[in-house]
Amino acid sequence: MSEDLRIRAADLADLDDLSEIHTRARASYYRGHVDERVLVDPEQAARRRDVIEGFLYSPDQALLCAELDGRLVGFTAAGPSHDPDADPAGVGELYSLYVAPPSWRRGVGGELLRAAVSRLRVSFGYLTLWVWEHNARARSFFAARGWWLDEMARRADCPSFVRYRRHL
Repeated sequence: MSEDLRIRAADLADLDDLSEIHTRARASYYRGHVDERVLVDPEQAARRRDVIEGFLYSPDQALLCAELDGRLVGFTAAGPSHDPDADPAGVGELYSLYVAPPSWRRGVGGELLRAAVSRLRVSFGYLTLWVWEHNARARSFFAARGWWLDEMARRADCPSFVRYRRHL
């Protein structure tokens, strides 16, 4: 099988597929840590879909998707930081990066990250992102790509998330 990976700007026609990718990836790393009913709750899925849709309509945020052999398999969203201790004019944030579990370890996440960083580099001096502290796969993924743990940062609304940083 040829693996033709393409990163492009997402559009409204991608929304349902991106929402499904988010739901499946999220369920994979939360399973065993979060009540199964939460993982399959349609109201939460609808809220996540709304968040992804919001990225499409925001002029200062980018929503990129990955196609592998013509199928959507991942996405990333990024823009100015929303952290209260960050200057949004100088700090960018990777809001999300999700890859469908069957496409893990095939270079999709790395290419999505590279594309997002490339876009953010023109506007920001450094970047941040938040990762669930028990998501060892994501934490090692970002650490291997030059992100470091900001041990001083914790979100009051989500204390089980940790922040990573990267200079551009």
